[in-house]
This record gives sequence, structure tokens and C-alpha cells, in this order.
Amino acid sequence: MTYVLRGLYGRFALSFCVLVFVLASADVLMRLGQLQAAAFATELFIYAIPVIALFALPIAASFALQTQIASWYENSAIVLVRSLAGMQRKLRHALVVFSLSLGLIYTPLVFDIAPRSASAGRNMVLCFAKDHIRKLEPNVTHQLGDGSLIFFRGKKEQGDALHFNNILIRFRDAHGSQVLSAQEGALQKDRLYLYNGTMHSDSSKQISASFGSMHLDLDRVLGTPSTSTHQAKPSHLSWPELFEQLFTDSAVTLEFHTRLVRLLWLLCFPFLALSGIAWLGREGHMRLTHCLSWSAGTFLVSYILISVASTLAGARIFAYLLLYGGSFALWWGILRLGRGRW
Repeated sequence: MTYVLRGLYGRFALSFCVLVFVLASADVLMRLGQLQAAAFATELFIYAIPVIALFALPIAASFALQTQIASWYENSAIVLVRSLAGMQRKLRHALVVFSLSLGLIYTPLVFDIAPRSASAGRNMVLCFAKDHIRKLEPNVTHQLGDGSLIFFRGKKEQGDALHFNNILIRFRDAHGSQVLSAQEGALQKDRLYLYNGTMHSDSSKQISASFGSMHLDLDRVLGTPSTSTHQAKPSHLSWPELFEQLFTDSAVTLEFHTRLVRLLWLLCFPFLALSGIAWLGREGHMRLTHCLSWSAGTFLVSYILISVASTLAGARIFAYLLLYGGSFALWWGILRLGRGRW
């Protein structure tokens, strides 16, 4: 069992580090392209690591096990493992230890560390954006983010607020391109307030309207994920904040269960990987592409299932049915693929 665990942890550490580096670098490069904030690249990378680890850790756990067994296929040791009941028992025991040890890491990560890191990273991005806007010159069109533009005739600071005259803003969101113009505007905390203006939505419906006053979250204008501090999303609540609202807010309760199901999936990933390699390797050989495809594919299925369930806050019965019923059905189906092969 020690030999198996040594191989699993070594392969897991290598796979995990590579995945985190690649995915976190991609996330940072995307944000730098949006915000033009190269000076904050290191900080952005550090804050991205815990969030990316939520995705990298399950994939690396599955990939580590499958590459370990794939190596046994190459030197024909798989024949010995399958033929000796004692070796199979030790392999299962090693998987239990491996799974539980990863669970000890994943529990604080999914319930507290990753949400805190995501919130801190967002606050840093918004602070940079606000400082950047304060330094902008009037009568010049400025780019704020990916597809976001701002123009204003004049500005002045009053306390913590920055006031604008004749302001024009263009940004993109899920509904398409939005263009807003207003006689006056104010940037205060993480919101942009507009007064006496018009809005034009360049979406499929081509909506135009006038307004007396309205406000926009700054991260919406920047094109970054919206986690407004005025009403924090449940997915960005740290453990103390989550526990405080756990029994009073149905959306927070659902978020708790989605995090719990993420943990359960992580605990099951090594066993699902074992079942997968028993099925994929039934012809007597295993390839690296098989391992990577199975690991990424299994995680993608779990991610889609949990993401869809988390959007069903208004239909809690269906959300919980999908979270737990869908997960257990998938586990049962996948484990049956390798039944009788180990």
C-alpha cells in the first residue's frame, strides 16, 4: 500500500501543480487583457490559485490514479495486481487513504479559502479600476476593459465620490452591447450612478429608453464576474458568513449543499477513475489520452451538474434532486462500468 500511495501522491503533486499553473496563468492573462493591469499580475496569480485549485484538484486526483495504473499496463504488472486478491485489497485501501487525505485539503478550500480568495481578488481589481478611472482625463475616450469605453466632459472629486459631467459609457454583458449617456454621473464605492440620461441596448431586441437615475455595479462595466458587495453572492461567502445565513436564506442553504456535493464528488473521483480505467483498459492497454479524457470528462460532468443545480434556487426540490439524485445516479452508473474487473 505504501508503494501505491507514494506513486499516487507523486503523480498527483505533479499533475496538480501543472494544472494550477496553466489555468491560473490563463486566468491572469485574460484579466490583464481586460484591465491592462500588468503591475498586479503576481497578486492576481496568487489570488487565482485557491479558486483554480477547486477545479485542478479533482482532475489531478483522477489523472494521478489512472496514470499510475497505466504504468502497470506498460510493464505488465497489471496482470499481477488483478490476479492476487491481496493486491486488489491493498489498492482499495490505498484509494481510501488517498481520497480522505485529499478531502482534508479540499474541505477548507471549498468552504472558506477559495471564496475568500475570490472576494479579495475581486476587491483588488475594483480598487485598481477606481484608481485608474480617477486618473483619466476629460474629453478623451478611454478603454476600461474588454469592450468597455468611457467618455466624460468634466469631473470633480467630492469626498469619496467622483462626479462626472456629460458621461458616456459603452460595455458588453450577457445581453449584448449597452450604451448609456447621462448628464451627470458619480462613482461611489463599487457603483456607478447615472442621472438624467438614455440607454440603448444593441441586443437582438434593440431596446432604447430614458431614465432619471440608475446605477451599475462597476464590475459589470469592467466585464469581470459580478460579486457585488452590496449583495454578496452566496458562492462568494466565506464559511463564517455562510454559516451565519445557513438557516435563514434558502439561496445560502443551497450554496452550502453545492459545496458539500463538490466535496463528495472529490472523495469519489479516485474510485470513479479506477472504474473508468477498468473499462477503458479492458483491451489490455492504456494510453495517456484515455486518462486525460476520462479525468477531464468526469469533472466536466460533475461541474455541469452542480452549476445547473445552483441556478435552481427558485425550485429547491429540483435543485436538491439534481444535486444528490443526479450525483448518486452518475456514481452508480460509472462504478458499474468497472464492476467485476477489480
